[in-house]
Amino acid sequence: MKRNSFPKLFRFLKREIFIVVNDFSVGGDAPKDFIKVYHYGKSKRNNTQKWIKYIAKTGHKWYPNESIMEHLLNCVGKELDLMMSHSELAIISGQLRFLSAYFLDNQQQVLVHGIDIYAGLLSDTEFVEQIEQQQLAREFFTFQISKNRLGRRT
Repeated sequence: MKRNSFPKLFRFLKREIFIVVNDFSVGGDAPKDFIKVYHYGKSKRNNTQKWIKYIAKTGHKWYPNESIMEHLLNCVGKELDLMMSHSELAIISGQLRFLSAYFLDNQQQVLVHGIDIYAGLLSDTEFVEQIEQQQLAREFFTFQISKNRLGRRT
């Protein structure tokens, strides 16, 4: 893949400007790494403690479309004025990755998988697990249903 093909859509992360944090695991279906990335002007290059933290996800079912769609959905969420983490696409070691800025501040905050949020909203974990096992989540958990369910909670 040529470096100058899509300079505005994603960036190439060279080995010297990111590190993989091995003592932090991220759950979920798709393969993920917890990484820190150096951004010029936001921290000193030799102070890796201040580098920006990301969850770097590799699309596994429909690579690379899955990563592109995840970033697109994040952008749509921002346009709808939803609170979304900063995200971007990057090439790491020749692979397109979806990067989501890590935003948790302390040990008491946790990341919750979307399917667990639905189980809580619907008060029916068994039903949600059946939908997930039958691979019907796309049909059941639409944007409209999500908006209606979340709207009732406020």
